[in-house]
Amino acid sequence: MNAEPTRTQALERIDSALGKLLRNFNLLELNLGLCIRHLQHPGEVEKGHPFLARSSILEKVARFSKLVQERGLAIETEALEAWCRSVDETPSLRNFYVHGTWEYLPLRKDSPLSFRLPPWRTESLKGITYPKMTLEDLEEDANSVEAILDEFLRLRENYGV
Repeated sequence: MNAEPTRTQALERIDSALGKLLRNFNLLELNLGLCIRHLQHPGEVEKGHPFLARSSILEKVARFSKLVQERGLAIETEALEAWCRSVDETPSLRNFYVHGTWEYLPLRKDSPLSFRLPPWRTESLKGITYPKMTLEDLEEDANSVEAILDEFLRLRENYGV
C-alpha cells in the first residue's frame, strides 16, 4: 500500500507539475514561432513577428502545418495531422492552470486537488469547470504537454526547420 504524501511532498509535486506544464507549453509556443518566422520570411524573420504577436497557439499550429506542407517538407502528413490534433486541448489546459487557483485538501483522499477559475473566465478542463483530481492526474496533464512538445521537436527535426 502506498503511503499518502505529506503536505510538503504533495505541494512540491503540485509545483513541479505546474512548472513542467507551463515550461513545456512556453517552449512549444517559442519553437513554433521560431519555425514559422523562418519558414515564412527566411532572411527577414522579424517580418513574422506581427503575426506571432497577435495569434493564438492554435493559429500558429495551423500556420506551421500549412507552411511545412507548402514547402514540401511534410511528405507524409499523417504524423503532422495527428500532432496538430493533439494540440487542440493544450491552450485550454494551459489557461486553466495559469488563470485558476488550486487548493490541496489532503483529507479528500480520492481527489485532493481542485482548481477554480475566477467567474469571468470561461475555460474548462476536459469539459469540467471545477475539476477535482489526484496529484497523478495533474502530473499526467503535465506529461501530456511535454509529449506534445517532444513530438513537435521530432517533427521539426524531420522537416529540417
